[in-house]
Amino acid sequence: MSTLESVEGQGSKLPDWPLERALRGIAVTVVLAGASACWAQGRSLGLDETALQYEADYRVVAARCGTPAFEKKFFMQSQQFVAASNGQDKTATARQESTIRSLRRNPITLIGSQSDCKVQGDELKRVMDERSRGRNAQRGRGR
Repeated sequence: MSTLESVEGQGSKLPDWPLERALRGIAVTVVLAGASACWAQGRSLGLDETALQYEADYRVVAARCGTPAFEKKFFMQSQQFVAASNGQDKTATARQESTIRSLRRNPITLIGSQSDCKVQGDELKRVMDERSRGRNAQRGRGR
C-alpha cells in the first residue's frame, strides 16, 4: 500500500499509515487511563478515622440510652450508612465495621449522667433523620 492511498473515515479522509494508526491507539489508551484515574479519585473511599469514631460513639450511646428497638434500628441504619460510603467494596465495608467495633469506648466516658441521655438521644434522632432524608433523595434521583 502506498502512502497516497487513504481510508475513508466518517466524512474525512485519514491516511492509513501503520505508525499513525498505532499512535492513535496509544492516544486513546492514554485518554481512557487518565479518565479512569480521575474517576477513581472522585470515588468515595469510605469514612475517615474521625467519622468512624463518631459512628462507634453513636452506636454506644444508642445502646446505652435507647430502647432495644431504637438501638436495633439505629445499628441497622448505621451499618447501611457505612456500606453506602464504601460503594460496592464489601471488603472495605467489613474492614471499617471492624474498626468501628475496636473504636467503641466505655459508655461512662461518653455519657456522664442519665440526664445526658436525653440530649444524646435527640442527637441520634437528628442523625437518623438526616441519613434517611439523604437516602430518600438518592432513591429519588435514581428513578
